[in-house]
Amino acid sequence: MPGSTVVLTGATSGIGEATARRLAPTTGRLILHGPESRAEVAPLLKEIATAGNTELHYLRADFDDLDDVVTLAARVRQLTASVDVLVNNAGRPGADRRTLGPSPVPFIGTQHPGEFRPSWGTAGRAHSNS
Repeated sequence: MPGSTVVLTGATSGIGEATARRLAPTTGRLILHGPESRAEVAPLLKEIATAGNTELHYLRADFDDLDDVVTLAARVRQLTASVDVLVNNAGRPGADRRTLGPSPVPFIGTQHPGEFRPSWGTAGRAHSNS
């Protein structure tokens, strides 16, 4: 994927972190997202940057805050005219305990509910189907 632009949400831990490490050597521009401040993930970003020859960017956003999501989409638009690959890996913590309907079976939400599709070309608006 040389020369391609990849946006990876949830890139600061777990599967997202591993994916970022794998993409860094083969991607032209890698735009990583996470909920932590840049200072908190600086050591990780340094490791990923040294693992490849990619143009690396980090954007912080909390997916529970729609204003953060809109700002994230706007900042991605500032960084690139097009996104070749969007990896939506962002986890979203749910309530301590949720159930599906009247069932007592616990439900733990680990992914953002619904499909998150940032519309890079609209006037600063991101859209979600949730």
